[in-house]
Amino acid sequence: MKRLSRERRAKVIAHLARGNTIRGTAELCEVSRSAIDALLLDAGAACLEYHHETVRGLQVRNVEADEIWSYVYCKERTSGQTRRMYDWHGDIWTWVAMDADSKLIISWLVGNRSPECAGL
Repeated sequence: MKRLSRERRAKVIAHLARGNTIRGTAELCEVSRSAIDALLLDAGAACLEYHHETVRGLQVRNVEADEIWSYVYCKERTSGQTRRMYDWHGDIWTWVAMDADSKLIISWLVGNRSPECAGL
């Protein structure tokens, strides 16, 4: 498989970070959407590894904990009415623990709104 140059990868990620869609970024950067998908998977894995290795031994005074609601493919209330295109669809929650002073994300979890995901 042909890899994008370092400059093109940086350009694609910069466009996505500014809020452009994958389709729009593909057109602006003249890159296929599948190449952008692969780049996002690689970048996400690199970010996860970096966070896991570097966010250790923090001296935190205040931790803010919050959850963010979203959905995959369709909202939960309409999931029974739609044809199942994905193994998992419906409501999804991102749980975030953040240092209140520096706004550093300490930990996060993507899951449902169950007591297990909430850490209760």
